[in-house]
Amino acid sequence: SLTKWDLGKNPNFLIEVLRNLENKEVKLILAGNWVQERVKQNCIEKIKEYNLAKRVEITGRADEQAKKFFFSGARVLIHPIFEAFGMFGLEAAACGCPIIVPKGSGVTDLFESGIHGWFPQEGDLDSYVKFINKLVENERLSYQMGYRSWEVAKQHTWLDHSKRLLGLIKRYEED
Repeated sequence: SLTKWDLGKNPNFLIEVLRNLENKEVKLILAGNWVQERVKQNCIEKIKEYNLAKRVEITGRADEQAKKFFFSGARVLIHPIFEAFGMFGLEAAACGCPIIVPKGSGVTDLFESGIHGWFPQEGDLDSYVKFINKLVENERLSYQMGYRSWEVAKQHTWLDHSKRLLGLIKRYEED
């Protein structure tokens, strides 16, 4: 998972997800900025409480190279809360990584649940666990979803976005 970990981002939900997975070898990387130290410390306490220290890695801010490394090696990107868009989902897809993000998050407008990843209701622990278990059990499924996500992401690059904006500007200049 990758985000700016702030109040309300709920990293502890991901700890609960990890705790409930069938495969006890699965590891979780929590990458990104920790805006409030108390949010990070609360998460670390939860990790210790559930004896998951060997299965959770907390990293700092991830630059573009680190994001590519994480996403290209991940079975899935998971995110615990609704986001207006969630650029990290598109970034993960660009690296061939399927996504599990809450239904209605803006990035879900580009992708289809069950094809490119899954979009459960925010806070639905059972659904998150079920979908991650599927991808852990079936590496081929993760690869297929990731590949299909990559195919969508390559249609939504900054260059393509800029060309569409330029086309709109030119169209309205003529009017």
